[in-house]
Amino acid sequence: MQYFQAIVPYLNNPLAIVGFVLFLMFGVHRALISSGILPPVSQTDAPQIVRDILRYGFFAAIIVLASGFALAAWNTYIDLRKSTSLTGSLHLVDAKVVEPSQVYARWPGWDENTKAFPKLDVSFRNDGIAIASITRAVITIKHVWIDRSPWLPSYRDISWNYDAILPITGEGCRIVVPLSQDIKSNESDRFTITLGNDAPGTYDWFLFDIETAFFYNEDDSSLSTKEMIYLTPGQHIPVAENENLDRQISSLVYNLGVLAAVEKTGAALSEEAAKWADDKRSAVDRTVDQLVDPKSDLDTHIQIASILGRMGWYAKAALPVLEQVRDDKATDPKLMSAIGAAISSIQSETEPAVDLRVIRDDGHEGCSVAPGWDDKVPVVIANHEMRLSRRRLSRNRSSQS
Repeated sequence: MQYFQAIVPYLNNPLAIVGFVLFLMFGVHRALISSGILPPVSQTDAPQIVRDILRYGFFAAIIVLASGFALAAWNTYIDLRKSTSLTGSLHLVDAKVVEPSQVYARWPGWDENTKAFPKLDVSFRNDGIAIASITRAVITIKHVWIDRSPWLPSYRDISWNYDAILPITGEGCRIVVPLSQDIKSNESDRFTITLGNDAPGTYDWFLFDIETAFFYNEDDSSLSTKEMIYLTPGQHIPVAENENLDRQISSLVYNLGVLAAVEKTGAALSEEAAKWADDKRSAVDRTVDQLVDPKSDLDTHIQIASILGRMGWYAKAALPVLEQVRDDKATDPKLMSAIGAAISSIQSETEPAVDLRVIRDDGHEGCSVAPGWDDKVPVVIANHEMRLSRRRLSRNRSSQS
């Protein structure tokens, strides 16, 4: 019995089935003749019978053989239908956050026309055979930081229309975005999600660190973007003044702390976020340039040395220049004293533990997540169900029609 079980898998082969049928047919016929149930044929009828057997037996063998291969092909087709290869199989071609050009403007004359929110721009290709239906995206807010501005706003509100709202106090939240994008086999598609925020009237900017997962098909297959950091404005209002030096310095030191936190994530920076990072990295160099600028007077040099001291650990790159100026015999004693104090401040500090959490003055909370929450349930933010609006390209509509 065990030997028979060993050969059973081979009987599924179409050739084995054909051989078995032919063996059975001719074996039974031979047994019937040997037993005398079928009388021997005459010599005159034998050639005709042989010809009929060869003719019809050949066609019968072809039919059986074709049926065997057809059955095997059908079984293979059924197996493939159970896999994802005959459903939509998406490939993430590209994902990036696109911001308006020159969005990072730091002056009061900021162009009102540039006040547009960034968009998550994604492209997919369907490598499967069937249509792939993208049903939703889940945006995970990993971090939120403020690029603190020294400018004070005036008291005139400006109305904004948001296509989508991400909470600035929503660190750790997930935002479910209902989608309805169908991508045909061997075709590609591209769509955007406008990324707004719920910031109140402010001149500050915000850096969002997000990662987005896209779910498609009934089995909830998924693709995820890389972790990305982008820069976005809050609800900007006109600037009143920026004359308080202490506020400027404290904002600069705070933003250097944000830069350090951003660099630790290792996330990809959007184009405008990269500009922001470069601007912050060069802040110390620009300050040092003012310190050694021969056109500046003594009071300015002393003030610059004091600013570098306020920067503390973040100004460690300025130590070689500070020490060189301090050791210069031509340096004024007052400036030498200010530089010495700055060097002591920088050398005595380790990386400061700056609290970078976004806290709103209006008591507006981020997201409250119930126990057992999963990514299929919309996140509740400030007692309102937040969903992003669906945006579809006309090109996508035409491709589906």
